[in-house]
Amino acid sequence: MQSLGQVLTSCLELLQTEFAIDGLTFSWWKILLWTIVAGAVIYLIVKWSDDK
Repeated sequence: MQSLGQVLTSCLELLQTEFAIDGLTFSWWKILLWTIVAGAVIYLIVKWSDDK
């Protein structure tokens, strides 16, 4: 069980790693959340526009 905790902690640290591109700071966690939200919005738009 302790090794599972270490793996999860390592994954969390990886997701919280921040990097900067042209003065904007990102983290993998923010990118993952943005992708999920954007995917849901695109899905809803497509679903509503193709409604027959």
